[in-house]
Amino acid sequence: MGSGRTEIRLRMRMITETATTQMVTRLRYCVAEPFAVTLVFDNHGADRIEWVFGRDLLAAGLTAASGDGDVRVWPAEGSDPIFFELRSPSGRAVFAAGKTPLQRFLAHTEKLVPRGGERAVMAMDYHLATLLGGESGLSSPFEAS
Repeated sequence: MGSGRTEIRLRMRMITETATTQMVTRLRYCVAEPFAVTLVFDNHGADRIEWVFGRDLLAAGLTAASGDGDVRVWPAEGSDPIFFELRSPSGRAVFAAGKTPLQRFLAHTEKLVPRGGERAVMAMDYHLATLLGGESGLSSPFEAS
């Protein structure tokens, strides 16, 4: 399984009513959080900003509008680029990224944890921590939620 994580540099454009700004972000996936991906904005000297959202939301957003909360993802007509809308109490921002790097990223994540296999990874972590006598910090994935 290697390092259990994958990360890409992702070129995005921030789109406003008056301008488009090019930027390089990072998109990260780690098997320790098998349901989530993290979009990282490095603010050159300032604190970095991280948006964590569902891997399934990203995958669904490549073909149709996905998400209804803080993060929305959808394809342009014709399927490229892919748009991201990020919302917070202080406002919203819209970004665009190429579809191909997102597809490649998702393919790498699925090599680490196949879609549908996330619960098995969490169960393995829980039981391994229990066997080693430590606190896993996780509740059993077999308990009713």
